[in-house]
Amino acid sequence: MNSYCNKIRPLISEYIDEALDPRRSAEVDRHLTSCAECRQIADDFRANKSVLASMPLRQTSSNFDAALAQRIAAVNQQRAKQSWLARIAEALRPSRTNVWRPAFATMAAVTVVASTMFALRIQPSTPSVHPTTSAAEQALIQQCVVQHRSYAEAQPLNDFSAQALAQQVDNNKQFDGDDDDVL
Repeated sequence: MNSYCNKIRPLISEYIDEALDPRRSAEVDRHLTSCAECRQIADDFRANKSVLASMPLRQTSSNFDAALAQRIAAVNQQRAKQSWLARIAEALRPSRTNVWRPAFATMAAVTVVASTMFALRIQPSTPSVHPTTSAAEQALIQQCVVQHRSYAEAQPLNDFSAQALAQQVDNNKQFDGDDDDVL
């Protein structure tokens, strides 16, 4: 399928019904001779048209259109008076023709699961070293941490920031497993 198929496919039904102008009809005809996918779609439309044509016609009452329009207007007026909650309750009320009930149940289940996942999401820990930091920069950072750690051990009450940074490095080392990065 190509972009030209996307242009032709909406016209196939009208082509089968002979409702296109001669220029468009010839354009669709040319395309159908060269495109098997669109030709199959056209054949399916022809088959559907022949099945529909073979079905008996049913006669409707003379006031069918007016009665249908009146029923639609009554339903629209009734819905306008209902609150949105009442419309949902009506949709969920058991009935043999209510095909939306499983869809609402599925949507409710998906909403509960998504809300739970969102509420319980685990925040990713912030790395102590930016992933794009070069090896030389990482070595320099770790050297500074070692120096601060020794200062903090000598005078622990004076260097709180070094203690927190040293703790971050220690935590990362637990996950890395290689101790030879520290100078």
